[in-house]
Amino acid sequence: MDKDCLKENTKLSKLLSGIKLIEIDTSNTTVVLDDSSEAVLKRVNLHAMFRAASSEDAAAKRCYVFDYILSPVIGYFDKNGVFRVIGGVATYHQFLVNGLNSLPAIMLDKSLAAELQAEVLLAELTKQVLDLQMYSGVEHLHDVMCALFNTDTAGIFTSPLWQKLYPGIKNKAQFCKWLRISSKTFREKRECADA
Repeated sequence: MDKDCLKENTKLSKLLSGIKLIEIDTSNTTVVLDDSSEAVLKRVNLHAMFRAASSEDAAAKRCYVFDYILSPVIGYFDKNGVFRVIGGVATYHQFLVNGLNSLPAIMLDKSLAAELQAEVLLAELTKQVLDLQMYSGVEHLHDVMCALFNTDTAGIFTSPLWQKLYPGIKNKAQFCKWLRISSKTFREKRECADA
């Protein structure tokens, strides 16, 4: 294991020492996005770039209970007893849509530092967007990536957080090769119009 991964593993072990898997009774407990999570999600509309379902009927037939179990929300209780979500945002969204009375959650013993909260959320979102390749088109992928990292194309790959999440991908060419997409299409619309 390289030195950077070992450092992250140590940070993760410290984080995991104070967690519990709980079930939140949502009829008695308010569940909201943490401010830092909300700020990241305001920059990007993730649902607009996911592959579209063929019809609304398909969504209604899915049993979301398994998704709740496989991917619980992650968060903490604030001083007012409100559960603040910092991860598991897809499950949180399903919870809002389906309105169940209980919600599995990984409960942290306290709020995380803002930087670590951003890391947790961006690790989750980049996994959905890149590793699971849930995007509908390369132009959407470009917009989402720039919004997630709050930068332009070049800034994504020089971001310290990007380098932590994907240390083997150092530039746009390596990124496009990894995803098997054309580097000519992974760019800003303005760049496309100028070409």
